[in-house]
Parts: sequence; structure tokens; C-alpha cells
Amino acid sequence: MVKSTAEKLEGTDAVTGVVLTSGEKLPADVVVVGIVFKRFEQKGVRVMVKSTAEKLEGTDTVTGVVLTSGEKLPADVVVVGIGIVPPTEWLKKTRIELDERGFIVVDDHFRTTADFVYAIGDAVSAPLPLWDIDNINIQHFQVAQTHGQLLAYSIIGRPYPTQLIPFFWTVFFFEFGIRYAGQLLAYSIIGRPYPTQLIPFFWTVFFFEFGIRYAGCAEGASNVILHGSLADINFAKYYLKDDVVVAVANAGPTPTAIQFLEIFKRKIKVTREDVEKNTSDDWMALLNE
Repeated sequence: MVKSTAEKLEGTDAVTGVVLTSGEKLPADVVVVGIVFKRFEQKGVRVMVKSTAEKLEGTDTVTGVVLTSGEKLPADVVVVGIGIVPPTEWLKKTRIELDERGFIVVDDHFRTTADFVYAIGDAVSAPLPLWDIDNINIQHFQVAQTHGQLLAYSIIGRPYPTQLIPFFWTVFFFEFGIRYAGQLLAYSIIGRPYPTQLIPFFWTVFFFEFGIRYAGCAEGASNVILHGSLADINFAKYYLKDDVVVAVANAGPTPTAIQFLEIFKRKIKVTREDVEKNTSDDWMALLNE
């Protein structure tokens, strides 16, 4: 939401204050996020960290935002991202266990502590077996979709064909995009009524300024190795735990993070020594062995 709003204001005379709640932990890697913030500021977007909105001003339409510090930000439009919390209060008196943050605790088959009750998605704290993590909450559509796929195998009692590999990506300041939606009328050929309506949907973006990709889970990582330049948004950043790569963030033409999706899937161990030797950050040779 912050990203898309800032991008819409780029190139105008508007300046926006992006307000992050003071108690909120910055998303992802703080250093990487800091570089992104600098690029936003170069585009005329004022990023305010550890600032909290106290109230909105205006009659009928908003004219400004007052921060708890007393500072007033003039505004024509305010986009409010209030965040989300798991709506699990009603489960507290049931046999379903919740963790300290209110997420539903499940095992590696997505079973809750109540018999025959499963849970998946943003509201659960689930194991991440490939990283030896007992419980972690990851709120992302790719994770929720994979939960659903794996749950189906759990319910029918079959082994998983794959494991969950967290992957995130975003692009910033793209020039334009194309979207297309339409219906595919297949049953008309055989003269049958449609059992459902199929809506194909395609999208793409062109000429985006930069993007960031992330694969894996850096929970518990104790060291990082950086190749390239953060300032130029052309880098590969490796997160290591016990001298083994557990996550990768990268930007630029080399698809390092995408390659590590397959590396993690195949359970290939990449060590500190491997990373230090591979100055190109291209791991296709390893995948082709």
C-alpha cells in the first residue's frame, strides 16, 4: 500500500509522509529497507519512521494529519494501512491452542490441537521443516496457497510432493502496465450449459526502476555476506546460519533468489565458502550438476 501510493505521487508536486507506527518492527532486512526508503525520498516521498498519527483534520474532506509529536502534515488524500491481527479471540476457550500473539498453532500436517480440525494461512503458526523451525507465522499469499496444497495431501494421507519455500518479490516505480480479463466459452462447442464462468486474467508491468526478490527464511541467521551494491540496487545478500545459506535477497539482472528457490527445494547445502567463491551470484552450474 505504501509503495503503490508513493509511486502514484511520483512526478507530481505532492509530497507524502509515510507514517510507520512507532512500535512496529520494520519489514524485512533493515539495511535493504533503508536503501528503498532513500530511493523513495529521491522521488519526493518523505518517509517518516517511528512516527504515529494521532488524528485527521478537516471538515467533510481531509486536510491534514496530526502526529503524536505535534507536527501537522497537510494532505489531500490519506491512505490508512491499519494492519491485521488474527481474529482468534473466540478460540481462546476451545481446545485449539494459540501462541502468545494469538496465532493458531498447527503441526507439520496443519492439524490443530483439536481433533479433526485443520488450519492454514495468515492466522496460523506452522513449522518450516526445511529450516528446522518449529513454528513461524508468515503472512503472504504464496505461503497461504502452498499451505492449501499441502493440506490436501495431509487430509488424504499422502506424502508431500514438495515443501514450502517462502518467496517474496516486489517492483518499484514502474512506468506502465497492461491488464486483461475475459471469458472462455468452451462448452458452447458441444452445446452444454456452462458449469462455471472462467475468467482468464493476465498482467504485466514495463520499465520498472528496480525490484527486490527474497527466498528462504532468515529466522536465526547470524551472519550475512553481501555481493554487489545496495546503493545501486544491484546486489545479492546471503543470510547464513551455522555457515549455511538459509535465505537470499537480491536485486538486479541475476535471478539469484529465484535460483535459490530450487536450491532449497532440492535441499542442496550452500556454504559460506561456496558463496565467497561465487562472485557472479549465478548458481545455474550448481543446479545443472
